Amino acid sequence: MSGDTMELIKTLRLNESTADEKLQSARDFALRCLRSKAPIPQTVMTIVERGAGSASPTLADNSTKG
Repeated sequence: MSGDTMELIKTLRLNESTADEKLQSARDFALRCLRSKAPIPQTVMTIVERGAGSASPTLADNSTKG
């Protein structure tokens, strides 16, 4: 993948897990689109962008808390 694609994955937090099923599904789908070089549908992009902007805890964050 190109550097731009990797930066997009990082910015949108596509490799991060979340307890929000809708957000996780959108992240998985967006990542599959990027890997296949297909466009990401706008509705999916909106969900992913909102998830990247929110401060919701990820599964990894939850597992490190006592």
